[in-house]
Amino acid sequence: MFAPCLVCSATASTSIAKLDNHSILKCPECSLRFLDPMPSEDCLREFYASHENFSHYAKVAERKLKSGAEKIKRLMKYAPSGSFIDIGCSTGANVEAARRLGFKASGIDLCCESIEFARENFPDCDFKVGTVEVVDAKYDLVFCTEVLEHVTKPHEFIESIAGIMKPGAVLYMTTPDAGHFRVPRDFAKWKHVHAPDHLAYYQLSTIKRLLSEHGMKPIKSQWTTRTNIQLIARKTTSF
Repeated sequence: MFAPCLVCSATASTSIAKLDNHSILKCPECSLRFLDPMPSEDCLREFYASHENFSHYAKVAERKLKSGAEKIKRLMKYAPSGSFIDIGCSTGANVEAARRLGFKASGIDLCCESIEFARENFPDCDFKVGTVEVVDAKYDLVFCTEVLEHVTKPHEFIESIAGIMKPGAVLYMTTPDAGHFRVPRDFAKWKHVHAPDHLAYYQLSTIKRLLSEHGMKPIKSQWTTRTNIQLIARKTTSF
């Protein structure tokens, strides 16, 4: 019997591809694609410990700083000032870009080397090693780019993000777009399909459903020729 959907808990998912020792299931209710069986937390820790890509991100930090500033400037239409946090901040380029634009800026990441690099190169920002659950402040603007696809428990993850957002705060999220027309018919051949780091594959309607269940209202999404979702959501004051 297949595992229930990670987003809507439907149990009638069908297998659409095989990948190593996993099936990729597609939920008939919300269209989430996800691995079955899901890797254990121990397996994931072992994988990331042996596949750190710190050196690559360190080399492109300056380019990331420029592109991050461009994104944050556009987001300032919705969150013009205040506090900023990047969840999965890597080497901290987006955090420094936010600081230069006037935000009180923080970042968290699981990679100790990345955080050490960020602290050394961007000392006016605040960086922590860990997950969003270790954050004890609330923010006006939250960055979460290319993280959701790595998460085993999306409801707990999004609930934690909502918990660190002030009423009316803005979330900017990106993740690969499994609903994009450029995704190949043979799903396993899509460039973003690789286990065990990418665990779930979303389309826009699935993310909107997930966010809405945790008090966040999508206010803008951007279609791109790349197979990528870019979404802006606001935390409603009623949650």
